[in-house]
Amino acid sequence: MANSNRRELPLSDFIRTLRLAIPRYVLWAISICLVGCGGDGATVSGRIAFDGEPIPEGSITFIYAQDSTLESQVQANIVDGEFVIESLMPGNYNVAVRAMRKTGQVPPEPGSTEIVDRFEQYIPVNYNSRTELTAEIAGDVDNLNFELQSPPIRRGRRR
Repeated sequence: MANSNRRELPLSDFIRTLRLAIPRYVLWAISICLVGCGGDGATVSGRIAFDGEPIPEGSITFIYAQDSTLESQVQANIVDGEFVIESLMPGNYNVAVRAMRKTGQVPPEPGSTEIVDRFEQYIPVNYNSRTELTAEIAGDVDNLNFELQSPPIRRGRRR
């Protein structure tokens, strides 16, 4: 006995579906291969200090200057003031540095006993969201160092 709930596509609908699906899968497969073929880039390493001290932990992001989309960004962790990025393609980059530090604790919310640590981004915005840092990568670099500084303290005018 045949299953009457089963719907069969006419052959023309099936062929039309294949015609639409195959090019999509081929493009997808090619893009996966191209992404995996990025092994010719440079290895870049260096040190990052803030106010003369190595940044204990954070992140460094290289943003391709001609194309700032997410796909053109490469990120690495900063550990004890040092970072390493492998397979960075040659070019000009904007560089963003981010690091968080504990500033205290948040009291528990009503009905909760959990005390939560409070953190702040302590690297100034001119080194991350509005970065002024740049790097030109032409090949392997093993001493790309950044010395970041706190902004000068502004004193108010007295009248």
